[in-house]
Amino acid sequence: MADKNPVAYAEGHLGVHTLWNHAQERFEKYEAALLRRASLHTELRKIRDVQTDAEMQIMQDGKAKYAEISATAFEKIYKTLVHENQDHQKLRMEERERQCDLDLVEAEISAHEYQLKLMNSRLIELGGLLNFYAAAKRV
Repeated sequence: MADKNPVAYAEGHLGVHTLWNHAQERFEKYEAALLRRASLHTELRKIRDVQTDAEMQIMQDGKAKYAEISATAFEKIYKTLVHENQDHQKLRMEERERQCDLDLVEAEISAHEYQLKLMNSRLIELGGLLNFYAAAKRV
């Protein structure tokens, strides 16, 4: 340890404060990603609720239009009605987009968690090293 001042050594040579700042910045990004994930889950729930309502409306309209056919025959027609409905197609597309966004945020969260674990390990290692230096200096 070339420096006589242990704080200067910890800051200058080991970069303890710099690592701490990076960890704080990473944690803020992690928190923001968690909030984005929660927001995307809320959006997906709303989209799925609207989809369910749209499907019920399609069913009601279809039953009114095809009142004379059997339930089995209507099930086949219903699937086609849902698939061909423009509003429902838009909702499915929007749901897929939100799901892709959610998948990206999940990957981002995993990356942040991994980096935070590495930074935490490094800070613990540096703390142990500084304790060792302090103990060695006392001897």
